[in-house]
Amino acid sequence: MVMGAPRTVAAPKTGGWSLPPVLREGTASDLAERGLQERVRFCGLDLSGLDLSGSTFEECELQRLGISEANLQAAHWLRTEAGNLQIPALNAHRIGMRQVRLDACRFGGADLAEAQLDNVVISGSKFTWLSLQRARLRDVLLRDCVIEELDLSQCRIERLAFENVKVGTMHCAGAKMRHVDLRGAQLQSLSGLESLRGTVVNPAQLQSLAELFAVHFGITVRD
Repeated sequence: MVMGAPRTVAAPKTGGWSLPPVLREGTASDLAERGLQERVRFCGLDLSGLDLSGSTFEECELQRLGISEANLQAAHWLRTEAGNLQIPALNAHRIGMRQVRLDACRFGGADLAEAQLDNVVISGSKFTWLSLQRARLRDVLLRDCVIEELDLSQCRIERLAFENVKVGTMHCAGAKMRHVDLRGAQLQSLSGLESLRGTVVNPAQLQSLAELFAVHFGITVRD
């Protein structure tokens, strides 16, 4: 079922890029410099305590990194893949991601407030809390993920899709959405119903959200 305009939903335009066939092996010392990391693979490193704010990763691969707390404020990721990251606390306020893939990652709290995500795929990952408040999302796909709490408050979103994603609570108050496909999301709780214009849900989702709609619009349901 379509709620609001547009009446057809456009799928996210993801992919269209690949990593170079040869990447240089990077070290923790390389990352400590917080500069431009280009065509580098970082694998199996313990990066706990490193401040990566303002750093740039371009055509890089990050695999199996140990990071107790990650500071990626105002960092930039371009054509970069990350997999099997274990990060209990991620501060990525104002991070920029363009042509990025995240796979099989585990996050506790992930703060991506005011981030800019363009052509991003997140798959097989788990978040206890994911904040995208005031972020700008364009062409983003979430696939096979578990997100206990998702905050999209005041987001600006164009072309976002969920595929087999479990969401405990989703907040979207003040969000502006176009071409947002929620049909692949298993939603348990939702706030900010007035911001659902521009989304698509399926009949089962609409039925499960009926009570929330009734409360929000002051509707009394009686036999």
